[in-house]
Amino acid sequence: KAFSLATDSLSPNEAQAISKRVVGSDMPTTYHFIGRLIKWMLHKQLGIMFQWFVDVGFGADPKEYTSKYPELQDFETWLKQSSAWKR
Repeated sequence: KAFSLATDSLSPNEAQAISKRVVGSDMPTTYHFIGRLIKWMLHKQLGIMFQWFVDVGFGADPKEYTSKYPELQDFETWLKQSSAWKR
């Protein structure tokens, strides 16, 4: 049996804002040309994957898991308490 586990559902912009507020800097990124090259090389596979995210998704409900398992950390809590970027 498989199940999806999530404690947050954030857009990249939301994650970036949390990172900026908590850590004080932008999230680490790679060179844009590397991302573009990978996207160009794998455009068919990535297209299928991203369409699956839209059509099906992982089906995880963050509220369900955080209420059942309060020790699980959302992104902001993880940054503050467990990540290598904690202050």
